[in-house]
Amino acid sequence: MVYESRFKPRIYLSQSPSKCSIVLNNVFKKHNDQNIFNGVNLTAHSGKICAILGETNSGKSMLLSCLVGGDKIDKGHIWVLGGKPRTKSSKTLTKYTGYMPQEFCLYKTMTVLELFAYFGNLYNINYKFILWRISYYKDIFTLPPINSTIQKLSFSEKRMISFIIAVFHRPRLVVLDEPTIGLDVLKKNQIWRYLYHVITTWKPTVVVATNNIEEAFLATKIAYLKNGKIIFEREVEELLRTNPKQSIDLIVEDLYTSKNSWINSNQSETPRNKKLSICKKINPRSNIWKFKTIIIQNMKFLTSNIWYVILGNNINNVKTRKCSNS
Repeated sequence: MVYESRFKPRIYLSQSPSKCSIVLNNVFKKHNDQNIFNGVNLTAHSGKICAILGETNSGKSMLLSCLVGGDKIDKGHIWVLGGKPRTKSSKTLTKYTGYMPQEFCLYKTMTVLELFAYFGNLYNINYKFILWRISYYKDIFTLPPINSTIQKLSFSEKRMISFIIAVFHRPRLVVLDEPTIGLDVLKKNQIWRYLYHVITTWKPTVVVATNNIEEAFLATKIAYLKNGKIIFEREVEELLRTNPKQSIDLIVEDLYTSKNSWINSNQSETPRNKKLSICKKINPRSNIWKFKTIIIQNMKFLTSNIWYVILGNNINNVKTRKCSNS
């Protein structure tokens, strides 16, 4: 065992990757003087789909953002893939995490092919393998032509592209914020069938935020977020086995209102002497390869304004982009 003493409660790191990829322990956060999290406790495992179920504005998106390091918590501990988000060591987690937010974070002027090539280079994937991946996903999903510009795509097409980008590099952690919102039944089924496929093949940890009860029951585990806390955290098979004759709506309602002992015994604060099984730390790697991504991305903007370069005009107003270190 490798012992990590910087965090309380004490956390033990195993030498080999553990099935417990995410641990949230007594997490608190305020936003605009409003309590968002009031002691959130949660675990997620590799090869499993954890659905964060909650109403609109319950803090689901904020929770996912904290997992990937987009937002900072005020109190408590978050451990993701052997690293703590928003720290120097967590910069190496970018390669191992795929994140699909609700908002579109796509470069509108790029084509579908250019976008996949950009993110492929960001994850240091060979161009021939990028083309193979695109062909592979075209056989699974309903995708637009690869020469289509992102800004001309429909809402559902953009959502599908966002989803594929999140899983394109086969990450160890897949974080999806309302991935099927606004999609038709066919595209929803395509996404969930693929999620079932990946958890049985390369076995990532999948975290899905949703306000749809029926969709939450497609996952392997449900964590119900309400009033800033995880009210219950249960395996779907256990819920259906315990309540075989109840509708899923009544199951969730009964779990929320009931005070039975099986509502989630893990809601109490983790004892200090409890050992949390965490993945091993990820070793840092060189950032030199990122320069290739920067050049490729900015080349499109420079070539589109080629007369600025040829005639020697002032190119200060030409927008370029940079590659994030986080």
